[in-house]
Amino acid sequence: MKCFWDTSALAKRYVLEKNSDQVAEIFDSSTEDAVSIICLPELISAFCRLSREQKLSPQHYEQLKFTVMEDIKNIEVLSIVPAIITQVINNLENSSLRAMDAIHIGSALIYQPTYFISADERQLLAAEKVGLAVKKV
Repeated sequence: MKCFWDTSALAKRYVLEKNSDQVAEIFDSSTEDAVSIICLPELISAFCRLSREQKLSPQHYEQLKFTVMEDIKNIEVLSIVPAIITQVINNLENSSLRAMDAIHIGSALIYQPTYFISADERQLLAAEKVGLAVKKV
């Protein structure tokens, strides 16, 4: 199973939230995984916010960052290339997506995963609209 992960879904692998167990099952059963190049900065931003809000200790933040950096070695990271930008513009013109959500969908369209995985309902609807099979977590 080839999976493309939106940040909202992949974050559940590192921070215990609703459906984190489902994310772990999907991640463990996938054979290929990919993310947009914006996923890592978005994850680190979320971890920094949790740290500032004192929901993560400095040690826990460092452990999460280390785990993400180890995982990313085995995940295809898609750069934003002209073909993706074309998809992003189409997504923005035909839906009410935010720019970052459109980048994830545009990247997935080029990657052609078995599933586009997200926790964002609006993003999932837009992904389905452009022909991606989706999994909500």
